[in-house]
Amino acid sequence: MKSNNNILSGNIVKNSFLGGISLYESNNTIIWNNTVENSKYEGIDVGESNKLNISNNILRNNGKDGIVIVDCRNSIIINNSFENNKGNGISIQDIKNMDLNWNNIRNNSQNGILSYVSNNLTINSNLIESNNKAGVKLETSKNDIVINNSIKNNSNGIYIIAANQNKINNNKINNSNKSGILIEGKGNIIKFNIINGSSSYGFFVEGSSNLLSENNISKNKIAIKLIGNSNNISRNKVLKSITSSISVEGWRNVIKLNIIKDSENYGVQIVGGNNSINNNNLSKNKVGIDVKGKENKLSSNKIITSNLYSINIKGNKNKIKNNDIKLKNIGINIKGNKNQVNENKINNVKIGVYINGDKNLIFTNKFYLNVYGVYIKGKLNNITKNIVNNSKFHGIEVKGNKNYIKRNVMEKNKHHGIKVNGKENIIIKNKISKTKRSILVIGTKNSIK
Repeated sequence: MKSNNNILSGNIVKNSFLGGISLYESNNTIIWNNTVENSKYEGIDVGESNKLNISNNILRNNGKDGIVIVDCRNSIIINNSFENNKGNGISIQDIKNMDLNWNNIRNNSQNGILSYVSNNLTINSNLIESNNKAGVKLETSKNDIVINNSIKNNSNGIYIIAANQNKINNNKINNSNKSGILIEGKGNIIKFNIINGSSSYGFFVEGSSNLLSENNISKNKIAIKLIGNSNNISRNKVLKSITSSISVEGWRNVIKLNIIKDSENYGVQIVGGNNSINNNNLSKNKVGIDVKGKENKLSSNKIITSNLYSINIKGNKNKIKNNDIKLKNIGINIKGNKNQVNENKINNVKIGVYINGDKNLIFTNKFYLNVYGVYIKGKLNNITKNIVNNSKFHGIEVKGNKNYIKRNVMEKNKHHGIKVNGKENIIIKNKISKTKRSILVIGTKNSIK
């Protein structure tokens, strides 16, 4: 059909040898309350048309897509049912200013919704379930909104490629066979989503300047996997991840104010540099924060009951400041050089800070009720102005040469306040009290003042 101002209503189309309903260059048309089933091709096929209202239709068991729309503007698809079609439930291409709202899209052989080249597309309050591929798949999208949808039992929940400046908010995504939300692009805002039970990733994001905030993510293999630079992951609640809660590869990313609990492996895992990990609350993870890289900043995190390491660093020139660490194995474990550890409070762990490396700076930390306060292997490390109390073994133990141990305050450590094994170390102006043995030095050319 090629005409304007049409109303197609109340038709039942079954077993068509072609498609069910076809429109071309048809503007201001209403397609309402029709049933199309068992067509050989698409249920509804529309091209080069504007101001369409497609509502209250049933499209099921068609040989290809439930509906195909190409090159349309300013249209709405509302309150339709797309079920058991052999292609996609809804397939749209070259779309601008379209709303897809309150549709029931299920059991289609391809994607629930497939869009290619869209701008200002809104997908709102749809039920999208048990489609063989993605619940929603957008390719080359900009300024689209995917909001308030219930998406479950699809391969990927929401899958967006070449996506810029989109908003993915308030969706409930359950039991995806792969990822809950997968996005490749920049400048996207992803907030207030609930994602449970994804077999691979809750979120997989590749790109830059994306915001992932205030999402609730639980029981996924990896809750958030991010590859890229200058992204922000903040205020999310992440529970019971199997591998990692938050895994980031890249530079200048911010991970802050997240609640992360009960990961079987890593709470936060970082590979890269100049990332900021701050003000997170982590509890009952195998490793609280794991970092491989340089010049990362870890500050003001609260980490409780990590089974292996609260903070594990492999790299150089990282800064670990003002973290509150309690319970279990090793508080801060570092393998590397020129790292700074300062103003941290570490209680009730086996080793407060363990460092294997050179030229590291450990200053103004507080250690209480640990087995060891500080344990260092290396040279030219500086341990200054720390408080180390009530260690079950040594307060500070250093193995190596030319290390500098100055102005530390130690009280009630059961063995030695300071134990040093090496040469040319300087131990100066430390205050040690109520300790069985104050200082033990093994080696030559050490200076004790």
